[in-house]
Amino acid sequence: MVPIQSLDEFYSLISDNDVAVLLVKTNGCSVCDAVEQQLEDGAVEDPEVPAVRIKLEDVPEFSGEYLVFSAPTVLLFIEGKEYWRGSRFVRFDEMNQMISSYKAE
Repeated sequence: MVPIQSLDEFYSLISDNDVAVLLVKTNGCSVCDAVEQQLEDGAVEDPEVPAVRIKLEDVPEFSGEYLVFSAPTVLLFIEGKEYWRGSRFVRFDEMNQMISSYKAE
């Protein structure tokens, strides 16, 4: 999973891709590691959708910008806007349904 190191990298990601998935995690968070592993193992069913991660310790301003105060949080961006969010126990089926709905339009 590709790490995002700055807000500029993040903005480039969501402007370059119609759909993108972002995992927000923290150091020492075992649930974050489990969610990251699920994403790496194909939790995003569409292989064309990039899934990346950002650590709040590396980009602390992301927390205030996107109101992410708990980890793990998975954000789905469609056309540069947050479309769906899941925290702690992430329902990937819900997220994949949103992606499928968008792609079907």
